[in-house]
Order: sequence, then C-alpha cells, then structure tokens
Amino acid sequence: MYIIDIGIGTIPSMTFRIYRVLRATAVAFHTDSVPTSYLEFTKCTCAMQRLVNYEPQGFEEIVYTVTNHGGSVAVVMDSLLDSEIVKPYLDAIYQASNENHTMIYRVVGGVSPIQVALELLLMNKEDKVSYRRDNMIIRVIATREKLQLRDYIKAYVLLMGNEGLLFREYYQGGVDDFNGIRAYIIYAKA
Repeated sequence: MYIIDIGIGTIPSMTFRIYRVLRATAVAFHTDSVPTSYLEFTKCTCAMQRLVNYEPQGFEEIVYTVTNHGGSVAVVMDSLLDSEIVKPYLDAIYQASNENHTMIYRVVGGVSPIQVALELLLMNKEDKVSYRRDNMIIRVIATREKLQLRDYIKAYVLLMGNEGLLFREYYQGGVDDFNGIRAYIIYAKA
C-alpha cells in the first residue's frame, strides 16, 4: 500500500515516482482535496474511489484483498489538510497489518508547501507564493508581521527561533510573542 502526499498538488509538481506508483496501482483511494485531474493525468486504469465512501473496516478488507492477490493500493491525500480524515483508515491498516503483513510505503509529492515556507525562512526573505489547485488556493506568505487570517480552510505557521524550527496549526487570536520572520501556509477556497 502506498500513501501519496501530493504536496502542492499541481500536475507540474508531480514526481515520476508518483506517476509510476499510480499507473501500477489497482485501486487509488483519494480525499476530496485531491483534484481528479491530478489522478486522471496518469491515465491510470485503476479503480479511483473517494476514501470517505468507505468505512475503515471495509477499506482494510479491500486493501487486504488487493494486496493479497499481488496488487497495490494507493491513498492519495494532502498531508496538511487530510491527516484527520485519513487517520482512522490508516489505523485500521496498521492494526490489521500484524496479521495480514501489508507493507506500507510513503511517497511524498514533488513540492510541499512546507518546503516552500522553509526555503523562504532560510533565505530570511519576506515574500508571497500562491498555487491554485482546482477550487483551492494554497498561499505561502513569509513575513515579520503577525497576520490575522480570515476565510481560510486551514492554516499553519512555521517559525525559526532560538530553539529551532517550530511548526504549528494557526488559530485566530493565538498568543504569539515571536518577533522574527514567520511563514504562513494558508489553504483557502478560490
């Protein structure tokens, strides 16, 4: 079984490894944050299924059946947006993998918003980068200002201080006494 993190999720950011894994997969489960164009680009002959259409137990049974017959299964997701959604499904696999011996591989997609934010922090550069993924916009903003975000789906803050790197989920009105440069990763509707 492959867990594929699409990162930015644009077709140009797809790595050859992701392309190859999806082409060889029998069933590709995906979250709603993954654009269907991203999956269709591979011209995969696999069955593409929305993950949330299945219960974790039913998902585990499908994974076991496919992998037991020599096939592979992929879970295609955005790790920053979908970690809570995917967790019960992965927990079902981890619990059953002791009995079923399912091998799990993680595949990280091309460019991650965290990579972009980290590069801006390391350059100590205030800048903005924006990516469009279907009906979603992913913004990375490196600034010394404390932003007050509105109308976002999910947001994270990456800080580099004396103690090292700190990555946390953004929440409105949070107490923040950090005065250096920070990078915001913001998911918003287009």
